Amino acid sequence: MNKTIKSIMMIFAAMFMICAISGCGIISDDVENKDEATSNVYDEPLDFELKDVNGKTYKLSDYRGKKVYIKFWASWCGICIKTLPETDAMTKNSEDIVVLSVVSPGINGEKTKEEFIQWYNKNSFENLPVLLDEDGELSKKMSIQAYPTSVFIDSEGKVKEIIPGAINEEMIRKLMKKLS
Repeated sequence: MNKTIKSIMMIFAAMFMICAISGCGIISDDVENKDEATSNVYDEPLDFELKDVNGKTYKLSDYRGKKVYIKFWASWCGICIKTLPETDAMTKNSEDIVVLSVVSPGINGEKTKEEFIQWYNKNSFENLPVLLDEDGELSKKMSIQAYPTSVFIDSEGKVKEIIPGAINEEMIRKLMKKLS
């Protein structure tokens, strides 16, 4: 019996490590060709308009002239939740970059919009704008395959890098410095 329990514990530990290293999981299998799906994202400035959890509208083009970091995440993703305090603090302490986050309520296992907002409001993240991609169109356009995923946008509004998996603030800032 002890061998069975140890084996199960080892399997769960291995699964946790894989999840932590690579992101919380595949979220979309409707992208047939990832290279093709993301190639047009780099050619022209990206724009979108989404509302946050409080109903405020955010339009990416309003940030032209500034570098933008976007974190795509989900409430069911343990590594996403673990890294939210750092992302929230980075938002408060960043004058040189804009920090946004995107969640897709009701899609890929995420809570409904109402459930997500209720859940999110119980947390103490005060600085991080959480935009709601209700139809999942932005996530599809960006070919988001796993949570968390980081998107780096230059001052012209062009997507320069998309990185699936968790990265820390030091790496985010390093990558942001490379952008024009």
